[in-house]
Formats: sequence, structure tokens, C-alpha cells
Amino acid sequence: MSSTPHLFYQPRVRLLGRAFQLIGYEGLFRSVTLSGEALPPARLPTMQRAQLASCEHFMWSLDTATRFMRELGNPASLTISLNLPGHLLEHRAFYECMLNWILDDEDRARGIEIEILESSVIHDLSRVAERLGRLRRAGIRFSLDDFASGYAGLSYLRTLPIDIVKINPALVMSATVEKADRRFLEGVLVLLNGLGKKIVLEGIESAASLALIRNFDIHGLQGYYFGRPMPAHQAIRYPHTQTLTVS
Repeated sequence: MSSTPHLFYQPRVRLLGRAFQLIGYEGLFRSVTLSGEALPPARLPTMQRAQLASCEHFMWSLDTATRFMRELGNPASLTISLNLPGHLLEHRAFYECMLNWILDDEDRARGIEIEILESSVIHDLSRVAERLGRLRRAGIRFSLDDFASGYAGLSYLRTLPIDIVKINPALVMSATVEKADRRFLEGVLVLLNGLGKKIVLEGIESAASLALIRNFDIHGLQGYYFGRPMPAHQAIRYPHTQTLTVS
């Protein structure tokens, strides 16, 4: 199947009363076919999916995201987050590539957020924390993705230089219909607010999801309610300098 690699961008917004305002995007890989179909990684052949986990692919994603930021005018108010394959966390060559990438143009690090999956297996946590700390001091921000989906999250929060915590979208969606999940989500939000972490909720699909979190300090929201992943030429037109009324 002939296709070309692209980053699609899903908006991340902040709720402001009865309005929401764009604060960034998550960059998501899509393989676009000749017919225009955008295939997510799960629909790609095994060999092609394996290539997406390479350091080279992640650096391509960084370069693509920073070009998009330049098209936007490098606004200080926006960030772009990218998913880091977990196995790269313990590869020294990855950190060397990242530091060289930053040294080539120190302004490129501004506005970049790297997402670390809670399910990532880290054997030498202290060494990874030291290396991530170096990147953080160089301007990169880090988020813990899919929090509350496994068991390692609290250990990673305590040890790694995490700025933002992204809640598992399955929990957010189930909390709209299951009272037990709603109470669990509320407990997680209380914990993270108490730790002073910025919180991003994924899986916001409806007004019912919004109603669950209005009493909490939420940094950002993401989900189909605000917009699906879209190609750069559409994302660049998503309103990002004004507030939009929530229906």
C-alpha cells in the first residue's frame, strides 16, 4: 500500500466558564494513502508499526511539529505534545540526539511537550530521571500519559520531572455512566491537584464529560467534543486567538 507519513493535530483546549480556548495540540502519526485515507498506527502492517518506535521516527516527528509551530508563528501560548516510544527512555543515543537537536536551535524546544506512557517499562528510574531533567532544563516539558491505567504512575510522578498528567481517556468516558468510576476519577483529580500537577483530561466526547470536572482545576481538555485529529492545513485554521462559546 502506497502512503505518505504525516502528523495530524488534535486540539487541546482550556475551559473558561462557558467558553474554551486553544492552548495546544497533540501531534499524532497518520499514514495517508493515495485515496486520501488517514491510517492510524494500529491499522499499519507490523513492520511499519515497528519503524514508528525508532529514534529516527521520533526526531522526524519533532522536526515536523516544529515546522508546524513556525507556520503558526511560534505563539508562546501554544504547545505541541508528542508520544515517546517507551523503550527510548533508556537509550543513551536518544538523549544525545535530543540534546544535539536543541543545540542546533535552542528556540525549537519551546512549546514542545513529550508524552511518556504510564505503561512504559523503566528499569533504571534514577538514570532516566537525571537524563529527562537535563532535557527539561533545556526547555522540553514532559507529561505522563494514560495516568490511572496501570500501577507505575505514582512512582513515575514521584521520580520523573513530570509537568503535566494526562488522565486515561477510558476512565473519563466511563465516569459519565458509572458512579464508581466517577468517584475514582474525582479521587485522582484531588490527588493530582494536591501534588500541584497540571491535569489534561482526554476522552472528552460530550457535555456530560465536561459537567464532571467543572469543580476541579483542569489545565487542558482533549477529545472529539473539541475536534478530531486533523491535517496541518486544517489545524492551522482552528481558532487559537479567541474564545469559543460552548453549546
